[in-house]
Amino acid sequence: MLAKKYWATAAIFAAVFALFTMPAALAAKNYVEAEGTYTAFAAFNETAENAFLRAAENAKRIAEKNAAAIVKNNFFPDEEIADDTLIAATAQILQIFGEKQIIKKIDEQNTKYSVILRGKIDKKSGDILRELIANRKRAADLTRQYNEFLREYDKTNADGEIIKKRYESASPAEKIELKAQNVLNNMRFNAVGKFKTGNDFFIFGEYAKAAKAYTDAADNLNRSAQLYNNRGLCHYKLHRLDDAEKDFSRAVALNRRTTIAA
Repeated sequence: MLAKKYWATAAIFAAVFALFTMPAALAAKNYVEAEGTYTAFAAFNETAENAFLRAAENAKRIAEKNAAAIVKNNFFPDEEIADDTLIAATAQILQIFGEKQIIKKIDEQNTKYSVILRGKIDKKSGDILRELIANRKRAADLTRQYNEFLREYDKTNADGEIIKKRYESASPAEKIELKAQNVLNNMRFNAVGKFKTGNDFFIFGEYAKAAKAYTDAADNLNRSAQLYNNRGLCHYKLHRLDDAEKDFSRAVALNRRTTIAA
């Protein structure tokens, strides 16, 4: 039943996606299309919903990078802007308007989930982008926040691949442990999304919403010094000084522990 549901969903998205086909010349100027994939491992009982979320996140990273190239050509052709700053800023204004989902069975153990996203950069978005980049402090904060998100996101992907690889030669007892680790990894992946939401709210000064998003992520990112540092800054901006001090102390302790371990 679940498989039929998602096949039907994929078919609907395919039909909707077709409505957004643009002339090639226009697409080349303002539009991006990117495909992200994720391979679900049957032994881990991963849901189609989770697999599509991971595939969509992979597609977003590609779309943001490709859109940054369009932004550079259209709005800043003669300006020197660091690549990571340009991508971080573009991620804030890229408008996703089309999505197609595809499921492909690879073998008995592996199913490939693909998401194709289509996005656009319009003139209004370009104006917002100019304001972002013109404000050097905000641009620096935005770049730092985006890079922090990428580090957490990449770590969940890398850890997931390690878990799957270890499973192939694991003993029965070890396989049970690895399945549990995979569940935790998926929870961490979802928390990283909330971390990104917190960063987005933070960069635009919505500190109460940012603090809530960081709190929602904290249970599964409880070793992230940056998360506690960011939430501490939110508390500070909201004049919650006791809470800010607690978060800053936690961030310092976690950072020191990470530095020593490294």
